[in-house]
Amino acid sequence: MGWLPHPPAYGTVNEDRNNARKIGRPLHAIRCAAINVIRLQGFRYIPDGRRAASARPDRGLAWLYSC
Repeated sequence: MGWLPHPPAYGTVNEDRNNARKIGRPLHAIRCAAINVIRLQGFRYIPDGRRAASARPDRGLAWLYSC
């Protein structure tokens, strides 16, 4: 049958639009805040702090309230 182009309706609904540009900066801010909270808790390495927070979620939430 061969390659057929998309119908024109697909371009008007913006289904294929990339949302990465809109979401990148807020995710970066959240990531930086999480790294700073881990550093404030005295962890030398970020992966160690992430493992400690994911092992006990109540501890991770307590870290947020202590800052």
